[in-house]
Amino acid sequence: MPRKMLYWVAAAAVLILCAWALSAFAAEAAPSEKGEAAVAAEAKVYDPANTKVAVLPFVNALGKDSPEHKAACERAVGQLRKAFDSRAFQVLSDQVVADAVKKLGLDLSDSEGRSKETFQKVGDEVGANLVVCGILMNYKSYMGGGFFRRKHGAAKIELKVYDANDKVYAVRTVQQGTSRGDAAMAVIISPALEKSRGLREAALDSAIENALKDFVKPYPVTKKKEGGSSSG
Repeated sequence: MPRKMLYWVAAAAVLILCAWALSAFAAEAAPSEKGEAAVAAEAKVYDPANTKVAVLPFVNALGKDSPEHKAACERAVGQLRKAFDSRAFQVLSDQVVADAVKKLGLDLSDSEGRSKETFQKVGDEVGANLVVCGILMNYKSYMGGGFFRRKHGAAKIELKVYDANDKVYAVRTVQQGTSRGDAAMAVIISPALEKSRGLREAALDSAIENALKDFVKPYPVTKKKEGGSSSG
C-alpha cells in the first residue's frame, strides 16, 4: 500500500476512535430520563398539615448591632414564617420558640451552637418536625456604575432547615439577594435613608426566597392571612 494512502487510513482510524470515545463519554455523563426521575423521587415531600416548623431567631453575623440590623433579623424571621405558613405548614409561635431557646440555654450567636445537636434539642423540646435557622452575613446598599447610576441593595444569608425526624438537613445553603433602585436623580429627590433601607430589605427578602425556592416547589401557596400561624 502506498505510504500516502497508509497515512490517510491511519488518520481515518484515529478520527473514528475519537468519535466513539466522545459518544461513549456523552452517554455516560448525560443522565437518562429514568435516572432523573428516580433522583427527583428521592426528595422528601412533607405533609404541611402535619409538619410543625420552629423558626429560630435570625443571627446577626455582621459584627455590628445597630437597630437596623436588629430590625433586619426580625424581618427575616417574619419572612421565613410567612413562607412556611402561606403553604399551610404548622408554624410554632415566636414565644414558644423563645421559651425553648431560653430553657435550653442556647447561644445561637456561637457557630458551634448552630449545629444538628442544637436543632435536635429544639425540635424535641417543642415537638417540631423542622427547625429553621438563618444567619445574616451581608446587608448593605451601594451606588452602581454606568451612565444612569442607581442605588442597589445587597444581602447574603446562610439558611438551614433541619429535619428533626430524619436528623438531616432538608436545606443547607448560602444565598445572596439584590435589588435595584431608581436612577440617581430619583434617589436625590426621595429621602435617601429610607430609600436605601428599602433596597436592603428587598435584597434580604430576595435572599430568603432564593434559599427556600427549591424546598417550597412542591407546596402551593394557600390563601391564608399574613402574619404567620401561632401554633403552640
